Amino acid sequence: MGVVWGFLSALCFGSADFIARGVSVKLSAYHALFYIHLVSGVLLGIVVALDGIPSTATIAAVGLAVALGAVNTLGTLLLYRSLSIGKISLVSPITSTYGGVALILALLAGDAISIGGIFSLVLMLVGIVIVSIVRENNDSPDAQQVGLRGVPEAAVAAIALGINFWAMQFVVGPLGTYIPILIGRMVTVILLALLVRPTRQSIAVPPRELWLKIGAAGFVTTLGEVAYNVGVQGATPGIVAVVSSLFSPVTVLLALIFLHERMARHQWVGVGIIFIATLMLGIFQNFG
Repeated sequence: MGVVWGFLSALCFGSADFIARGVSVKLSAYHALFYIHLVSGVLLGIVVALDGIPSTATIAAVGLAVALGAVNTLGTLLLYRSLSIGKISLVSPITSTYGGVALILALLAGDAISIGGIFSLVLMLVGIVIVSIVRENNDSPDAQQVGLRGVPEAAVAAIALGINFWAMQFVVGPLGTYIPILIGRMVTVILLALLVRPTRQSIAVPPRELWLKIGAAGFVTTLGEVAYNVGVQGATPGIVAVVSSLFSPVTVLLALIFLHERMARHQWVGVGIIFIATLMLGIFQNFG
């Protein structure tokens, strides 16, 4: 079932990131993240109030959740930044390689993964790399610079998110499914509020016409993280992380439909490889 939850989280992440990209373009990545996570935090606060705090909660787990919240804030901020300034069909797949980061950490930690599962994961990452290849018709330095906008941010976001999603397993056990995400949202809101002046950013109340998108992004990204946390409780975290990294084809497809971003033939091949690898992974992990 871990693969199923990972795939569900991918659908949510891909949709939420596309919506968040639109908000980030209108405001800024910083401004958008503050309000999207504020909405998410309010929703999670209601859920936690109804669900209660588990008796297994510890101060150490809360401390780790706070640290991961800071890491997640950095990763998500850079993700939104890359999506707002770069080409979605390039930066989204690069960010989605956080699954590879989480897998490496899982293997180093001694998690047991079958040979077939490893092959499927490697094939999946190959597909992600293929999707990430952009061929510019203009080889001038200016064209190459424009084509690479958002790439550094996407790469650092992948590392930060990979660390966050791999380590989430250590706080989900004692704190449950919802509290780690709520703590992360609180950390994001507090950090961005404290740093708004030093970074010369703004967290002014957004225009009324953007609140529907902000609410949708906050709700859908919350569903994605809840699905992920449920998944890591019953499967190898590295596998759930890699499957959840399939959010990229969702974001790219939405960009293709609504923003008319074109995908090259090799990128379609890469998307096909990714989905075949996902099917293989599900077979190997559930029937292998």
